[in-house]
Amino acid sequence: MNHIFNSSINSGYHKNGSDIFTLMGLFLIFAVSALASCTPAPNPLGDRNIEVVINDIPFNTDVYKRIPYTLRTWEWEKEGLKLQQIEILDYNTKVTLQTIEKESFPVIHKDPLTPNGLIELDKLSHYYISIQLPVELSKTAPSKIFHKFKFIDTVKNKELRVEYSCPA
Repeated sequence: MNHIFNSSINSGYHKNGSDIFTLMGLFLIFAVSALASCTPAPNPLGDRNIEVVINDIPFNTDVYKRIPYTLRTWEWEKEGLKLQQIEILDYNTKVTLQTIEKESFPVIHKDPLTPNGLIELDKLSHYYISIQLPVELSKTAPSKIFHKFKFIDTVKNKELRVEYSCPA
């Protein structure tokens, strides 16, 4: 009888501590069910992902150190966007290192690839852009760079800029 009396005065405590574990279990079940009902917030940029997929070995020419790399981007043309310019800047100093205008873009690989007759090519679900960033030999190569992509939105008839940071 004394044991029951003590447990009713100290609710939440038993000799074996089972009330504490029960409350913790109920709290855990409540927290998990609350979190499971949450939906992630939509990304305002949608699936506009840009990433470096190939970071090649830099090499020297007579005037420049060239830093070659390949970017994988989302398929912007499916959104009615037309790429107008790519600006590459030093992340630390914000100095423009290279500006590539529409007329001098490198090849942008996208689906469907041009068949070559020798092998069957995979279907691409992204665009790939290979860039060789020129840095004068007399200057130090940046440790980190970022890109500014300038698009024309043909649906909304306005300009759109997307920035992406990556290691050099």
